[in-house]
Amino acid sequence: MDMLRSERNATGPTTQARDALTAAVIKNVITVLLCICINYINGTLVLTFTRHQIFYMNPRYIIFIHLVINDMILLTLFGLIQVLSYILFTLNVSFCILLIIIAILANLNTPLTVAVMAVDCYIAICFPLRHAQICTVKKSYLVIGLIWVMSGLSVIPDLFVTLGTEPLGFFHSRVFCLADSVFRNPFLKDKRHVYNIIFLVIVWVIVFFTYFNILFAARAASADAKKARNTVLLHGFQLSLCMLTYVSNLIINGITKLLPSGVLAIRFTVSIFIQILPRLINPIVYGLRDKTFRKLRASDLRALNETLAVANSSSAVLGRDMLTTAVVKNVIVVALCITINYINSTLVHTFAKHEIFKLNPRYILFIHLVVNDMIQLSLGGLLHVISYIFYTINISFCCILLVISILCTLNTPLNLAGMAIECYIAVCFPLRYVQICTLKRTYILIALIWGASAISILPDIILLVIVEPPDFFHSRMFCTRDMVFRSSNEKRNTSHIICLVVVWLTLLYTYFNVLFAAKAANADVKKARNTLLLHGFQLLLCMMNYIRAMFESALLYLFPLKKTAIVFSSFIFIQIMPRFLSPIVYGVRDHMFRRYLRRYLMCKGYSTGPGLHANAPPVEGLCDRTRDVFPLTRDWTSFCDVKQSKAENEIHRIGGETEKWMLVRDTLTTAVVKNLIVVFVWLLLSYINGSVVATFFRHQVFYEDPRYILFIHMVMNDAVQLTVTVLLFILSYVYYRINVSFCCVFILLAVFTTRNTPVNLASMAVERYIAICAPLRHAEICTARRTYALIGAIWMISVAPDITDLFVTLATESLGFFHRSVFCLRQNVFRDPVLTFKRQVCDALYFSCVFLTLVYTYLRIVFAARAHSTDKTSAERARNTILLHGVQLAMCMLSYISPSVEVVLHLLFPGRILEIRFTNYLVVYILPRFLSPIIYGVRDKKFRKHLRKYFDRGCRVKSHKVGGTL
Repeated sequence: MDMLRSERNATGPTTQARDALTAAVIKNVITVLLCICINYINGTLVLTFTRHQIFYMNPRYIIFIHLVINDMILLTLFGLIQVLSYILFTLNVSFCILLIIIAILANLNTPLTVAVMAVDCYIAICFPLRHAQICTVKKSYLVIGLIWVMSGLSVIPDLFVTLGTEPLGFFHSRVFCLADSVFRNPFLKDKRHVYNIIFLVIVWVIVFFTYFNILFAARAASADAKKARNTVLLHGFQLSLCMLTYVSNLIINGITKLLPSGVLAIRFTVSIFIQILPRLINPIVYGLRDKTFRKLRASDLRALNETLAVANSSSAVLGRDMLTTAVVKNVIVVALCITINYINSTLVHTFAKHEIFKLNPRYILFIHLVVNDMIQLSLGGLLHVISYIFYTINISFCCILLVISILCTLNTPLNLAGMAIECYIAVCFPLRYVQICTLKRTYILIALIWGASAISILPDIILLVIVEPPDFFHSRMFCTRDMVFRSSNEKRNTSHIICLVVVWLTLLYTYFNVLFAAKAANADVKKARNTLLLHGFQLLLCMMNYIRAMFESALLYLFPLKKTAIVFSSFIFIQIMPRFLSPIVYGVRDHMFRRYLRRYLMCKGYSTGPGLHANAPPVEGLCDRTRDVFPLTRDWTSFCDVKQSKAENEIHRIGGETEKWMLVRDTLTTAVVKNLIVVFVWLLLSYINGSVVATFFRHQVFYEDPRYILFIHMVMNDAVQLTVTVLLFILSYVYYRINVSFCCVFILLAVFTTRNTPVNLASMAVERYIAICAPLRHAEICTARRTYALIGAIWMISVAPDITDLFVTLATESLGFFHRSVFCLRQNVFRDPVLTFKRQVCDALYFSCVFLTLVYTYLRIVFAARAHSTDKTSAERARNTILLHGVQLAMCMLSYISPSVEVVLHLLFPGRILEIRFTNYLVVYILPRFLSPIIYGVRDKKFRKHLRKYFDRGCRVKSHKVGGTL
């Protein structure tokens, strides 16, 4: 939902560029009309799905209807946020976070669901005999759950980071509702970029692989290839529109650079084409084009009035309360609910208006109890009224209402127990109350209350899904717990007894201790009781042993052939993981232990002392001094700005004296060791690569083979890249700053050769694909002349995106800039901000294209090897080659995301920035070059034979010279 942002005027940060009244009304009318129209179409599809049994048992239609419902949720939230942004402009942060999280989840669900539908279609066409076994209804619902989990993994960490880093007052403030306004931590943006790239690659790989196989299968089976091609085109068009959400910010920024005066129109247009229009394709591609769906939908529309009439006549014969009795009962229920909720709402309003309540854990727990009761009352009244108006409702909808109502009912006694414990601590441990009862722990306790309540109802849901047939969830029933959860009465009674016993014991224990606090005032006794409470918390985690059998039985039902794996995983997560909490609860929580632990971690990266202030470098040069040196690091500017601001604000008090942190640079010994390691690795790799190149040029047999030509090109390219990067590494230590013109040459050579490697890998993958899958045409397609032309194309593809950086710099920078000396980094030489945006786009395109090419070609090679090889050795060799290719490509592709990787590692190890950068340089830029001669040279029989001859001849020549000398 990034396009729903406040359009700020470029002239100043405080001036808001907002639409005029007429433009605002027109935009909102267009948005609302489009959302209503698309949701109406999607609603008719959902209605058709629910009315016909044929769709319930087909995984394809189940996944499709999930896609439709997901799009309806996304469109509704998009329209709501769009309208609220014009009417209210700012929203409460907590409410905004709720809307943003649901919108992001629904937004990420769409491409994943499209990928799942692609897999289902692939199985149906390529494995028709096994489709019924693989694609079942139960597995379809399981896949839908996994889709939501994968989407949740992208946004839930943002919520936890925000809860852990933002003050409590932030969640009661008002902001313009978009993701960047509520998830303000700068490192979350890097995390989102990584997730977007992962989602982009996964979905495109799945769609490309499945649909190309569908096309090949359709041609082989003489099927209707035209319809298959049209479906592929529509899928690809829809997926392209959905994937634009990952680069929406880049698109908006790029167009805004070209048309800065039309920022409002740009954001609105992009939001329409990226967020709304792709949702119009779903009913067209998957609904209206499907013959079965189209036929039944038409019959539903024609028979709608008759169906409603039959439903009304059937409800008249049911035995129910008289009209007067029903009205009186519902009036009493509604009146009581409204009255009590009105009283509760006044309490909530009072709480929200006064800051003093928001800082007290007692009032927070109390207001949670009030809000919980309001939810429970509202749902209870709603279910009561529905039971009289409709009598029976859809069971799936009923389950949702019942689960929320049961959770709220179970929350009440647990919340009372939490309030009792808070009171006990306040009376018995008044001096430690502020430390124990903090706001963060209060919110954690509230979350635990909801989790404990969910444990009681979750087995009922699982049992219901397992026991009842799929048709049960589409039927209609009188909505009560006993009618829906018919197999869990005994379990429910047991859970209620346990809950009540635990709560009563807690209440009795705490309040008796409150009464006798004066008698037991000894500090040791108080500390012992506190320790017992912590033991109790850990013991609750260990109590999962009591549900281990039930958990394993449920997993065995879903995966009957994985018994050993299930038992082992259960042992790890239930027996071992709770014991991991002991050092956290008893170590980090201890004041002295925590203080020394923090000092140990922080002093690894920073040093303090009175003698350091005299020679301390200025803060503004802090980040320049830390850029240790690998030359191709991109996008460090924003990271260093963040670290510089933190360095300016970070204060450490020792002995009452305030001192600023200083960043530690490499000592002379460390610098020498690092440079020796780099030079030694460079010499070793250069010797290996030189031997491979010499072997190639000594034997005519390699000159006419495209495979070896591409291989030797990659070896020579890696040698050049390695030499340039090592030279820049050493210069960064010896001179630190070098001439800009000289630096430009090195940077461009390093960038060109770095881009060449993955593109060359993709070309070699295509050559192997042709050799194995089309062996009769390999000699015609892969000739020596075409290979050299391909190498020229590789250099053009690698040079074209980055040579423009040089032209832009020549046009925008003054002549004196090229005579200056700078630390040789790409962003220090090519400083235009547009170039950073362009590099990000190019990196994403390179990453996607190369990865898709390799995955597709090598999967085809595996399938061909299995189909045509007579022995298992050749197939195993092909698989090993694929694994090595994947490892090398993964290491090469790290160069595109190395800045983000460094940021994440720096967050985990804050005092190890120099070691992180050096290790990243070795792993990303040097080690991948070591794999080329191993994968393509030493493992190849022909090349290995000639390489051994080369070394043997060299040894004989040396021995002959030694003998002659003697």
